[in-house]
Amino acid sequence: ARSGMHRRWWVNDPDCLLVRQEDTRLTPAEVQTLATVLALSGGSLLVSDDMPALDEERREWLARLLPPLEGRLQVVEALESERPSSMVLPQAGPAGEWWLCAALNWDDAPLAMTLDLRRLGIPEAGGYRWSDPWGRQAGGSPSAVLDLGIVPGHGIALRAVRLASAEAAWLGDTLHISQGAVVTAWEPGARRLTAVVGLVGRRREGTAWLWLPAEPRRVALDGAPVTWRAIGAGIVALDLPAVGASRLDVEW
Repeated sequence: ARSGMHRRWWVNDPDCLLVRQEDTRLTPAEVQTLATVLALSGGSLLVSDDMPALDEERREWLARLLPPLEGRLQVVEALESERPSSMVLPQAGPAGEWWLCAALNWDDAPLAMTLDLRRLGIPEAGGYRWSDPWGRQAGGSPSAVLDLGIVPGHGIALRAVRLASAEAAWLGDTLHISQGAVVTAWEPGARRLTAVVGLVGRRREGTAWLWLPAEPRRVALDGAPVTWRAIGAGIVALDLPAVGASRLDVEW
């Protein structure tokens, strides 16, 4: 309810994040919900867990949240419902403009959910492309109503949404929850793309999803070949080694 005052009157303090896997009654879905809502708030990020005691997966979840996101969260039903279930955080960078969209299942039981992008203020388009960082997948939709599948009880579905176009596009990654802030330079050309990828002062490895007009002939990071997989509908998944201000070259 106070998200509209973020960066106007103060920096939001959304309370402490709990990601530990021991001494907790939170399910993995509830931890991801907590992490997502806190991250989308764009405010302070406080962690009370014993860091060395976290397993590798939970440390990786936490690493995706740093640095905190920019922007101001919009909670669609903030004044309509005691438990608003949909929210959007607009993002922009060298790789273009996109929206982080989330749908929250308040129920105890799993629920089939959809997300109407028009209610989130996303422009009408001939199609949309998205990435799902928690589910580690990417895809497309011809409709403004995204099918989110089954969302666990107290779970959340997060999608980074971009308007479909004929140009090469960065769809998302497992490096940072922003799904695009790791791209610090983006230079498309004729049947080629050059980008700079990485987080300031940190090196992380993970997966990135790109949409390309044709199947790639060459993908390299700092001159070394990168393994890629075709997902379908023009989307490829890149297996990125540790990146830190690394040059990505793609030719098709």
